[in-house]
Amino acid sequence: DYSLSGGMAVQDAVRAGCDQNCGNTFKKYGKKALKSGGISQNHLNTAVRRILRLLFRLGLFDPMKRNPYTHLGWKDVRTEPHLKLALEGARQSIVLLHNGDQRPVLPFQKGKRILITGPMNNATDEFLGNYHGATCHDGSGGCLLSLAQWLHKVNVNGSVQAKQGVPVGCVTNETEIPSVVDAARNVDYIILALGGICHESEGADRDNLSLPGSQMALFNALVELQKPLAVVIVNGGTYAVDEIAAQKQVALLQTGFAGQAAPQAIAEVLFGLVNPSGKLTSTVYPSKYTSGKSMSGTPWVQSYLRPTESSEGR
Repeated sequence: DYSLSGGMAVQDAVRAGCDQNCGNTFKKYGKKALKSGGISQNHLNTAVRRILRLLFRLGLFDPMKRNPYTHLGWKDVRTEPHLKLALEGARQSIVLLHNGDQRPVLPFQKGKRILITGPMNNATDEFLGNYHGATCHDGSGGCLLSLAQWLHKVNVNGSVQAKQGVPVGCVTNETEIPSVVDAARNVDYIILALGGICHESEGADRDNLSLPGSQMALFNALVELQKPLAVVIVNGGTYAVDEIAAQKQVALLQTGFAGQAAPQAIAEVLFGLVNPSGKLTSTVYPSKYTSGKSMSGTPWVQSYLRPTESSEGR
């Protein structure tokens, strides 16, 4: 709340064109703003009119039988066209940020020994983000396959070993890293699935751009083996990856929350079955970026798209 009071927050928001509040600020302080003259009845009428117009356009006031979505049921979930669309969306969303320096790390050859590790190696629902409906007919995510499972399917005549290495989420624990390194000594390729959803939610702020928990410790231990290493970043918010991209024998993929078909699409990209043609939707800043910035010195009220003398742009 950057206003002087709750009433002024309502005043500033409504006058700026905010018609609806996903919270209780309008409900709690709206009458106060109206009585004080901060907002007028005309402001309220305009906001209500715009909201109702949108609801009418969505058909929410039409008879139920005229709304095509009211006839959908479980028979319409996971149909073949929907599965194909989800897979195509996942394939197109994967971004190749780095693929080694002197020679490409990807694609991997089939039939090799592979270690898949990291907190996202066995992830399924996590690729959906933290705000989604049921995926499977039983209301769970049990019908989804993980990245480790898809690697088994794609790596024909090869072997795949899966180890988590570090905890899922923002927990710091490095006790399993030595065993992962030992396993990595006996494989041809290493796949490190990092990221997660511990910061991707309402009310969760970060004061740095680092990967959660002990994930960088796991990366640093594995990169010392000097083996072909593919790092897969599963993320909603931006993570600094400059330290990872600086390594010569490392490939770096960013997937975002690519949906229910993400594990299959990632496996296909790793083995060259799909070209990672996605583009970044936001700027990725280096790990030291936040250490040189102060919250009070950032021009929050100016959303510059292009860099200026006072802002790096958005």
